[in-house]
Amino acid sequence: NDVYARECGSCHMAYPPGLLPARSWERVMRELPSHFGDDASLPAEAVREITAYLQANASDRVVSRTGTKIGDSIGSGKAPLRISETRYFQRKHNEVPRIMVAENPQVKSFANCTACHREADKGVFDEHDARIPGFEWVRF
Repeated sequence: NDVYARECGSCHMAYPPGLLPARSWERVMRELPSHFGDDASLPAEAVREITAYLQANASDRVVSRTGTKIGDSIGSGKAPLRISETRYFQRKHNEVPRIMVAENPQVKSFANCTACHREADKGVFDEHDARIPGFEWVRF
């Protein structure tokens, strides 16, 4: 979606919608005025278009192996705002010490997917191709 890529991708990677359920995306879009410490407010038409796109392609709306795993890891009724809050994400990243991410000036946060997953912007998160900057020699 061009509006999503332009508006959301101007500040951070436009996360693939299949990484969260529709209820989470609805919450993310509803809370744009206080979006992780920033005011990310958008015009109403852009909010409607982006919300529709995210919800239509969310993990609980599109059949995919990863989407099912994400959904199973969240639990019914919960609407996490961060992909990193899901048990699925935590299980996939449990071997990565925080020092390699949070204390790494080239990464800074697990939210910075593109730092380690070079094709994250295309929705590719293959752990075998992941490279942590400054720790390229480490294999998990």
